[in-house]
Amino acid sequence: MDSSMYLYDVPPVLMEKFCKIIDSGDDSLGWRGLAARIVPSWTEVRRAERLEAIGKSPTRELIWSWAQQNKTVGDLVKVLEDMAHGRLLVMS
Repeated sequence: MDSSMYLYDVPPVLMEKFCKIIDSGDDSLGWRGLAARIVPSWTEVRRAERLEAIGKSPTRELIWSWAQQNKTVGDLVKVLEDMAHGRLLVMS
């Protein structure tokens, strides 16, 4: 996958797989760790917590919001490297 591809162009099946992995992680390796690196305010984190409480993917919502800022696969790879997610980088 090209690192310059915008996140909103990533195939939905691949993005869904990614979200499931991050959603299942705990704290610094899960969606909260991702949120700490990509969201501009704690309001977004609280919103993601509410979504998780009703059974929705917080990762999907965080990534979708972040993607609207024209973030790329390369940007996401940098965040995942910072989070020490070597397993996910093999997927790409």
